Amino acid sequence: MLYADQLPLLPDDTHLSLRIFLDGTVAEAYWQGGRVAMTIPSSAVDSVSISTDAGAAQLINATSWSMGSVYTTVEDVLGRA
Repeated sequence: MLYADQLPLLPDDTHLSLRIFLDGTVAEAYWQGGRVAMTIPSSAVDSVSISTDAGAAQLINATSWSMGSVYTTVEDVLGRA
């Protein structure tokens, strides 16, 4: 299944921002700080594709962070070794 949306650009938009959060349950994407937001089941995500039909685009920066486990211990929370 294809999930898609459109981002209306404002006259002063010179850069686009996109933040994607993936975990075991959902995938969330936020364009332009949340002007457009999407939430879909993460089981539906096996790749991410971004395209434009408005001309050339250049990727300036991309960063990826891995997530640690959400599970912890009482000792870790209280700072006890």
